Amino acid sequence: MLVGLLPLVGGCLGARTSDASPDADAAGVDGTEAPGADVAPMLAANPGFFDTGILLRAGDIGDSVWDLRVLSADAPPETYWQQRISSSGYGDSAGESSYVGPCDSGDGTAVNGQEIRLVGLYADDVDRAGDFGEASPDGAVPIWPPPVIAREATCAENQDTYLGYAVTVARFEWEAGPNLARIGDALCDASWWCATEASPAVLHFSCETPNDRIPTLHLDDLVVRCDGEEVARRDPTQEGVGAITADHLPGGGSGTWWLASPSIDPATLGARSCVLTTAGTVDLPSPVAGVPGRSTEVPASFWLVYPRITWTIPLSGASGPVCADAWLDLGGPITITYTSAPAIAGAHYDHVADPLEPR
Repeated sequence: MLVGLLPLVGGCLGARTSDASPDADAAGVDGTEAPGADVAPMLAANPGFFDTGILLRAGDIGDSVWDLRVLSADAPPETYWQQRISSSGYGDSAGESSYVGPCDSGDGTAVNGQEIRLVGLYADDVDRAGDFGEASPDGAVPIWPPPVIAREATCAENQDTYLGYAVTVARFEWEAGPNLARIGDALCDASWWCATEASPAVLHFSCETPNDRIPTLHLDDLVVRCDGEEVARRDPTQEGVGAITADHLPGGGSGTWWLASPSIDPATLGARSCVLTTAGTVDLPSPVAGVPGRSTEVPASFWLVYPRITWTIPLSGASGPVCADAWLDLGGPITITYTSAPAIAGAHYDHVADPLEPR
């Protein structure tokens, strides 16, 4: 029995039905069975409602498909209901989706869990999104997939609880060049060039935008660990270690470029297993300073999911020094993961290349 389900109306997040009945069958607004619905056989007589709103930032797309699941207040929790939705069916066919479903209010108020998973992005509306848990429909746009997003929220009897998500997805950009990622409006490159006789090893991180908004880059310290123990740490903003350039491009657009060298000779590391690690991201100028992905369009109450570029570069092993160039990829030494946390907390990095500061 799935109740309170309405497609997004007029592109407005959080649409719901005001006369939902817990005795109704799993149904859409036209009274037909809602596809992929899977709910507990008995709901509370007066359940609460989770009003789920998703703001998606992934460039120009035609549809997005999501799996949603609500967990009961039981210990251990059980699936209260689960559903697959598409933005074309419950949203604006692009960056917004909205879905209202019941939650387990227990004796009046109880904590429930919610999980959402991005199944796929599409250039056009999908003909059939499929059922919860099925494989993604054919034709998905290539992306670095975000993990399942899990959070807890209080369900109150006969009340709406709005659960907002702001999700930025990193997309492969094959046409723009190999091993490039689009994060929001920015086209980003991340690589590692091992040392040669003529030059030291260099970590490269750059992003460009098609407009006059210069991207802001965030980057952690460069840390070298051998057999799990930290042996060196470098500040990528220090002179002699890092060099940052931010400017408008002659042909239009803007960019920020960050080059950093750990200034460590792998030959001195011996036969230990040593890796260099760091992480970074890009954020366009925003009124919310120091919180990548946040802007005035993302309320502090939202859950924020944002790309995080990670470098895990092997420097030495049992056979001695390791020299291998690396580029951004789905796996391997340089890849993209995601931070997932309340927006008010955000994701923080050790250093920032702020284009508003003089260089």
